[in-house]
Amino acid sequence: MKTSINYVIERSTTASRIGLLLGAAICGLLVSLPFWADSSTLRLLVEFMCYLVLAQMWNLLAGYGGLISIGQQAFVGIGGYGLFLMANHGNMNPFIAVLVGGIIAAILAVPTAKIVFRLRGGYFAVGTWVVAEVYRLAISNVPLVGAGQVKV
Repeated sequence: MKTSINYVIERSTTASRIGLLLGAAICGLLVSLPFWADSSTLRLLVEFMCYLVLAQMWNLLAGYGGLISIGQQAFVGIGGYGLFLMANHGNMNPFIAVLVGGIIAAILAVPTAKIVFRLRGGYFAVGTWVVAEVYRLAISNVPLVGAGQVKV
């Protein structure tokens, strides 16, 4: 006796449509925040979003990929320095500089990933730490960002 199973693929459900509307409302609220919220609320939300991005990076690497990385902060720093250099020294609009900083970090991440993703287990964890330290040392010697000088 052979039983056939009929599968039904649903592209949307009531819950997904409600979630879409709720997500659109939240996005609309976030976009409107600069027009009515105070600066402390905006700063708090930006910090929260930064932590959310870091948590998502950790979730993607460790949760889905099984890779324990302790050096992903290097790319956050590279993006931040890219933003700083483009906005202050490149006279670029800060909102565009945010995108350019992300692109700079992504460009540096590609060759780094080709090297680091060859490592496994604890070697991967230590390798990502070393990469973060190498980037930190390289950036700290750039004169445009202070070159390790303390000005009093």
